[in-house]
Amino acid sequence: MEEQRKILEGLILGIRELLRDARLGQFDTRERAVMGRLARFMAPHYRGWDIDTDHERRGDDPKYLDILPNGEPGQKPIVPDIIVHELGVQNNLLVVELKLSDNTNIALDLWKLTHMTREDGLYGYSVGAHIVLNLDQQNVAQSIIFVGGAPHPELTDWFQRHFRQ
Repeated sequence: MEEQRKILEGLILGIRELLRDARLGQFDTRERAVMGRLARFMAPHYRGWDIDTDHERRGDDPKYLDILPNGEPGQKPIVPDIIVHELGVQNNLLVVELKLSDNTNIALDLWKLTHMTREDGLYGYSVGAHIVLNLDQQNVAQSIIFVGGAPHPELTDWFQRHFRQ
């Protein structure tokens, strides 16, 4: 679990920096803009890694999962919000799905994180994070950390403690 905590530290620091900007809550800032800004704040904490937003490619092919949201076999195209990885090779560190607090449609995000963090899956990300930001209150309203294809309650509690006021 110490390895996963180290991976998440850069995300925590990036979110803290993002939330310090009170202007974000004053405007109708949308997820894509917040996502791009968060990726920039995360970058210094992941030296040597590539950080991409809306990265929909897996090599020359579209990024997809090999199971449909209803559990049936099949291929479903996906576009993760933020990934920390090594471009061009199967070395995937962190996948982040981000929501703003006015968007409660999280089922697809949780499905993506479950399958993108499966050790036996197509991607095998070490850690996944589902983050819900409340920009008006400048806090993390909710978070769920995924490891090995499932939510990890202990890491989730540890992560969320970094944002309690």
